[in-house]
Amino acid sequence: MTEQELLNIIEDRKQELFGLLSSLIKIDSQNFSSYGNEIEVADFIGDYCRSLGLETKVYSPLDVPGLRESDDYFPGRTLETRRCVTSVLKGKEDRNGLMLMAHLDTVAVGDPANWRKDPFCGEIENGKIYGRGACDDKYGLATIMFLLKIFKEKGFVPRANLVFGAYGDEEEGGSHGAMACCMTSPSERIVNLDGSRFNYWTAASGGGDIEVDFHEEGNISSASGVARMLPYVLDCIDEFGRDRDAELAANPKFGDASGGGYGLMYLDIHLGNNGMDLERGRVKFEYFTDRTREEMDKALDKTVERINEKLRPLGGVCDSWKRVTRHFHYKYSDPDGDSVREMKAAASRVSGRELIPSGSALSDLSVILKYGSPDSFGLGIGGGFSDEGGSHQNNEALSCDEFLEFAKIIAAYTLNYLK
Repeated sequence: MTEQELLNIIEDRKQELFGLLSSLIKIDSQNFSSYGNEIEVADFIGDYCRSLGLETKVYSPLDVPGLRESDDYFPGRTLETRRCVTSVLKGKEDRNGLMLMAHLDTVAVGDPANWRKDPFCGEIENGKIYGRGACDDKYGLATIMFLLKIFKEKGFVPRANLVFGAYGDEEEGGSHGAMACCMTSPSERIVNLDGSRFNYWTAASGGGDIEVDFHEEGNISSASGVARMLPYVLDCIDEFGRDRDAELAANPKFGDASGGGYGLMYLDIHLGNNGMDLERGRVKFEYFTDRTREEMDKALDKTVERINEKLRPLGGVCDSWKRVTRHFHYKYSDPDGDSVREMKAAASRVSGRELIPSGSALSDLSVILKYGSPDSFGLGIGGGFSDEGGSHQNNEALSCDEFLEFAKIIAAYTLNYLK
């Protein structure tokens, strides 16, 4: 099978590709941090791969020896009820030449009333596929599944094993699923099909999610006190964020992603608790950095000290900071290595597309580089976090044309590396 023959097949069967993504979207696989709904979609993927005659395993990350003992294991994620899938197209040589990965969980839907369509509709309308997971990250799953089906039907035998890793517990700071897939099937190369706007990721930021608690001392009958304190708390956290932004802006590995407030995002703010705990406030934020965990612990301690300097005159105290996800380590691969170069060449051949280098924000690339292969990078087409219908947004959607182009690029890259 030549590259052009493969591209023609994908073009002729594009509706099948779109329909596969629609089917995946219709399965609720929301991640709620301490638990997730990954089982049904994992079983769907497992059944699909088994129907192709592929060696397939559906498993919990806790089934993987050594994962629980890893420094990056983060308890409290109910991994017993989460699932991953590993499926293998056997090659002429029994070694894992390439793993294509994508995560099968999604962020939560939120209030469905804020969506124009059912979040699990999977509808195709006006050249877009709608629903939670459309651009983060079920298009990656559909791309790999569809490619494996074509390879099996056409009798393509790769020179080394092609591994499919569909992993859970990616959202909300998890990463146990990616760790499990990498530890289960170490591979020479790994491409993680998660990202945005045809950017390729070779640098994974460090960081994580943090909660800062503060309170007003004394007997309190109103949340007005902590409401007055909140601007001072946010000012100090903003200062912490500006330092992280400056770090990434000075790091050439983060390309166009650096600068412009990239160092910190606010996730949740609470004052009181529905009429109770009126003396208490809490701020949750996510930060990104290329510094070590020890450096960040010191910076967070300093931020709490600054907050307390601001709050003491108001009768307030900042209690603590708390890490509420695992710590992400700053990791990177060679942006000019053979794997990236070959993917860029495939994109140029297929559609004239110039792939854009960028850093990733708390993606699973950090654990993939650590537990999988140093020859790893990410490539995706989802919308950005601030885009209408983008990743983590209401009315999430994916362009059918870009989806088809992406599938062809991945197909061309895979065929040429493994033929």
